[in-house]
Amino acid sequence: TLVFAPNTQEFVVRLLSCLPTHRRPRILTTDGEFHSFARQVARLEEDGLLAVTRIPAEPGRDCLPRLIEAARQGFDMIWVSEVFFTSGAALTGLDALAEAAGEAILVVDGYHAFMARPVDLSAIAGRAFYLAGGYKYAMAGEGACFLHCPPGWLPRPRSTGWYAGGAETPIAYAEDAYRFMGSTFDPSGLYRLNAVMGWLAGLGVDAAAIHAHALALQARFVAGLPAGGLDPTRLVVPVSDPARGNFLAFDLDDAEALQARLAAAGIVTDRRGRRLRIGFGLYHTAEEVDRLLDRLGSV
Repeated sequence: TLVFAPNTQEFVVRLLSCLPTHRRPRILTTDGEFHSFARQVARLEEDGLLAVTRIPAEPGRDCLPRLIEAARQGFDMIWVSEVFFTSGAALTGLDALAEAAGEAILVVDGYHAFMARPVDLSAIAGRAFYLAGGYKYAMAGEGACFLHCPPGWLPRPRSTGWYAGGAETPIAYAEDAYRFMGSTFDPSGLYRLNAVMGWLAGLGVDAAAIHAHALALQARFVAGLPAGGLDPTRLVVPVSDPARGNFLAFDLDDAEALQARLAAAGIVTDRRGRRLRIGFGLYHTAEEVDRLLDRLGSV
């Protein structure tokens, strides 16, 4: 049921191309989606081509119940992140959303969940599209994204590449996930992804182990705060909440200035607006967290 592309933007466009054309399609989503989707639908919305309903992504614990309630109103597409990129909040219990979705196209963006925390969507595998990739937590670099396509859903995307079924007319499509395939691309990212998955399997390391390691490092880090302008009270998702991904997001008025001060001290962070993100991965150790806390003390 898998198909591959060099980036998730290609899947966004192909999925949107399946929406009805005889009226303005209705999309239900959140205000916390990544740019690949959020920018594209906002542009189509500008021209009156889509009607978009955005549910607040925060507080994270309230997001899914709000989505489920709204979904019962009837939409053509529902698009939601499994872990939000601005907060790290994770949604659990997506099967309830699938049940409420009716005939809507249901798409789960799993980029910040794949290989960061255990993912089991088997209960809705026949109902939901799921996309993610090798960048970030899967440690495979760019150019290796994938889409799980539930059998029977959206058999003929209007945005289509010749790998999806050949160049003959009338236009034919593969019956499996390759119906969402594009055209020629560099497949080297897929080889990297496959190599990483094989390496981890050989070590007996799975997403659950990676997530447990990251959570332990997060707890160790937060226990050493406040330091360097970072205070646990500014965490968007506290470490007491297990429904989170593998990074911590601090909501700060001076996020940009603090990021610059941290960079000057040799501390690399990521920032999304006023959110300063600090990631914890398989390749980090407790000793490195302690060194980070020591260095924060001098910022």
